[in-house]
Amino acid sequence: MNVIHKTYKKIFKSQKYCNLVKSLNKNKNLLTPSEEVAYLCAVIERLKPKVIYEIGSFFCETTKVMAEAIQKAKYEEALYTTDPYGEERCPAIIKNTPDNLQKYIFFKPFFSMQMMVYLKGLYNHESFLDLTFIDGMYRDWE
Repeated sequence: MNVIHKTYKKIFKSQKYCNLVKSLNKNKNLLTPSEEVAYLCAVIERLKPKVIYEIGSFFCETTKVMAEAIQKAKYEEALYTTDPYGEERCPAIIKNTPDNLQKYIFFKPFFSMQMMVYLKGLYNHESFLDLTFIDGMYRDWE
């Protein structure tokens, strides 16, 4: 059994992970599966990535949970999130998020490649992303 497999198994069986999944299941606004969000939090707390990029903010529920994981891991981080159709919706949601979480969240109403260009300009080196979450919940909403 390789090291990565052992790490996954350990995370998924931990009481902390199971408790977070149970807690996230109560959040009716969370569209991403609770197990997936809990795993993201475990990765954030374990790896302490410096730059996180979330593609697809929608109602910022996953964004807020990831910001909580950053805060719990007790390190300063930047969580960039983007939604090209969220310019009217996302800033107000983020503004209503507690200040201690807001400080980690940076929203731009960009398409994903526009955000990559923006981030590359900010960090100005080849490997600037430590963790990228590509939300797979896209659908035809019409």
